[in-house]
Amino acid sequence: MRNIILFVLLFVSVAGGGDAEVDKWVKKLGDATKPADYTALRELIALGPRSIPACREILKDRRESNLRRMQAAKVLGGVNATAALDDLLDHIASRHHWWIAACSAEAVGRIGEESALPELKRRLNKVSHKSVRQAVRDAIARLEGAKPSTLGAPSTFEWIDWAETIEEARARAKKQNRIVLAIVTPWDWTHLEAGYEGVEKVHAARKKPAMDLDYLRRIEPGAIKERAILTTLFGHPDLAALIKSRFVAVRLRLSTGHFWFRSKGMWTDPLPRLGTTARRARAPALVFASPEGKLLHQVSRLGVFSPHLTYRTCLAVLQRHARFAAAVEPGPRGVEPWIAAGEFAMARRRLNKMPKREAALAEARMLMLEGKLEAAERSLRAAPASSALRAALQGEIHLLAGRDAQARKVLASAKESKEDVRYRIESCLAIAEQRLGNEARARELWRDIGKRAGSGPWAARARLYLDPRGPFPREWESYRHFDVDPLIPTTEHGGQSAPLEAAVDYLLSQQQPHGPWGEAHNRHGLVAKGGRPLGVVVPRTAMCICALRAVRSGFRGERLRRIEAAIKAGTAFVTAWTENPERKVWHLTYALHLELELLKGKDARASRKRIEILIGALREIEHDGGWTYTRSQRRHTFNTAPILILLREAKRLGVKVDEAMVRRAAAFLERNRIGKRSVFHYGTTMEHMTPLDGPKGDSSSCMRGPLCELALHEGGEKNTRRIAKALGIFFDHVEGVRSTAKVFESWVEYTTLQDSYRYYFGTWYAARAMRYLSPAARGDMAARLTALIVRDQEIDGSFVDSQMVGKTSSTAFAILTLVELRYP
Repeated sequence: MRNIILFVLLFVSVAGGGDAEVDKWVKKLGDATKPADYTALRELIALGPRSIPACREILKDRRESNLRRMQAAKVLGGVNATAALDDLLDHIASRHHWWIAACSAEAVGRIGEESALPELKRRLNKVSHKSVRQAVRDAIARLEGAKPSTLGAPSTFEWIDWAETIEEARARAKKQNRIVLAIVTPWDWTHLEAGYEGVEKVHAARKKPAMDLDYLRRIEPGAIKERAILTTLFGHPDLAALIKSRFVAVRLRLSTGHFWFRSKGMWTDPLPRLGTTARRARAPALVFASPEGKLLHQVSRLGVFSPHLTYRTCLAVLQRHARFAAAVEPGPRGVEPWIAAGEFAMARRRLNKMPKREAALAEARMLMLEGKLEAAERSLRAAPASSALRAALQGEIHLLAGRDAQARKVLASAKESKEDVRYRIESCLAIAEQRLGNEARARELWRDIGKRAGSGPWAARARLYLDPRGPFPREWESYRHFDVDPLIPTTEHGGQSAPLEAAVDYLLSQQQPHGPWGEAHNRHGLVAKGGRPLGVVVPRTAMCICALRAVRSGFRGERLRRIEAAIKAGTAFVTAWTENPERKVWHLTYALHLELELLKGKDARASRKRIEILIGALREIEHDGGWTYTRSQRRHTFNTAPILILLREAKRLGVKVDEAMVRRAAAFLERNRIGKRSVFHYGTTMEHMTPLDGPKGDSSSCMRGPLCELALHEGGEKNTRRIAKALGIFFDHVEGVRSTAKVFESWVEYTTLQDSYRYYFGTWYAARAMRYLSPAARGDMAARLTALIVRDQEIDGSFVDSQMVGKTSSTAFAILTLVELRYP
């Protein structure tokens, strides 16, 4: 009897409408005024079927907010609510907000009922919003059990024989006489950490997320980075073949809790098992180790991902450690097995016994892989002129040397050939076409490769270029020859002979044909030629234009013509947006910065009107003197201070500015000052991010302190002591901020409360604040900051802080910093 009563009570609590726990979280679902909304989403998913009735009602009720209805759809997908399938399918329609339609499509895919396929396919042609269409496609692919070879789907890199853990990799390396190669990437979520024995302790230390791990892998910055890195590197067949034959590869996915600046981190560091540490092998990194766990070489802080440089690095490691000789079965004739294993000396012995013209092709290929491009071209002259492989190799050499037009000419004229050569030709041709601005032709080539290649390295690269929501390949794939020592310890070379010239060339190489600079990760799809720009393309483009404008006086000839063309196209893109701007704070801020620069030039009349539009839009999103990129309650000092600087600049240029708005902004900054110090809170509701005493208060504020003091000082204050103090704090902690580069994307480094994306943003405003110091003090600080900036420049000319925010943004800020510091 007692069991029956308990069963009835349980049934009532689940089936009835009086489930207090469900009601509690349903009330908080979609609450945009506090961080409870995503907590509610997770908790409702954790409650399972109990959440279904309430979420179905929310989804169907048009009186509910779009945010609540969207999140209700997410819950229904998260709890596999088969009973709600018809409701979800009904909401995949243009009459519903695209948020709701896209989340409903995603939920149908997660529920996994194949019976929904016909209805999904029917609705695919009825929805117009591209994000909804992509969500429907994703759901169809999931229900059809799409294989990794499906176009646009992430690759599993199955052609690499991965070890699951460091320990397995070392055991196999010992047995096979190979070197362990660990690819170390930083991940946000501890539950996705992997690659070594004992990782379960990290998983158990944190509450498991309510959302499934497959979904997390799609949005996790570490997963996006890893996919970009592995596809860029192992999507090149020559490197993939070398890794497969000579190394035991393992993916080491480490939570950001391993990479703290001032302490050993939250978790046991697994990298001593390979002879290094997480602090020394700063991720992203390549770590080469012996089977005994002795470090042979490591490349840390990777900011440039070049399959050709990585090939040379692997080859140099093998040549330095001759004990790991390849066990090759070459067969009766030919040199391919020796080349695939990187045993070029043995291959060249065989070439002596081959016909000269046939040998010339193999010799040219090896010279190209060794980075000896001129010698490779000389060798190709002896090869048959009609050979498709000759055309493929010549085109790839042109591409590596930056001769894109010549590469296209050679590759486009190549004759039909066997598949592996044809894929090499089409892949290099696609990259050349993209660099030359022919995006449509490049995508056509990638689609053709993807359809015919099926799986493997070529297909993986095609999927990366075709995925509308994946990493943006132009940011990640450095298909260039870099004339550096293959055993460099980091891609932060700091050895550019002309740093500004190299940085400008990098920016020019990254501009898209219709003007903008794109995302590192296409979270919202590719930037459309028509319609609204997506992501943070507008502010990024504005800053790239400002950087090119600031530096163009130092250039002449063809490079200056390219700079002017880039400025013209980019400016047209931003000003078209400005005519009818969205109310997004970063967009408005840096579009206004660009417009003020234009106002100083020849386009004064047109830009003055646009400036008034932008200031009016900023007034609409002001909240009691502050601005924010999130919610009104979380106003931020680092959003407000740049706007205050721009408002005062507009006033100096004769634009009518509401003085009350200026006063409110200055008062907001002063309210967020800690005592009388040159330390400022992150923002309202975020005071815990700036402790009142101790080193964390200074370190957490160091990159916004000079900015805030600069904004307040330009109001007319003559005393520069506060600026000097803020700059002193900046220099005391700048190395700690730099330590977060390329690692921390979503979280902050706990010991400093810093993250990566503030670095070059902060250096630019710090350099501008130095204007107000005495010449002697400014000279010393400028020299010190210049040395820091130039030291960290990448071998491709770029500057990198947050890899997910993107290299073009940080490169633009770095250029502006160097120009402000009067470099060179």
